Amino acid sequence: MIGFALGVLNPEWGQPMTSAETEVMLAYLEDLRLHEASDYVRRGRANEGKSAEDLEQEWLAGFRAWAESSARHKVFDRRSLDDLGRVLINQGSAARRI
Repeated sequence: MIGFALGVLNPEWGQPMTSAETEVMLAYLEDLRLHEASDYVRRGRANEGKSAEDLEQEWLAGFRAWAESSARHKVFDRRSLDDLGRVLINQGSAARRI
């Protein structure tokens, strides 16, 4: 875990994060988000041009498949599910439904 590698996480569980720990966590998550977005673009943007409705239906089918595979202790490649979710968030579709 990155926090342990950087030595910033409290060794005592249940303690609130310090502002330095929060900054490291947020920087890590932003780096991860950018890496995943660039990976999606590099792979050719498979979901470009799809309607929000099509994206939502595909995401729901993928989510159900992931949940079923998890219940059966099977490996599920979530990359396409994550790609769909990322596109929905970028389009603002997911936010309108909440």
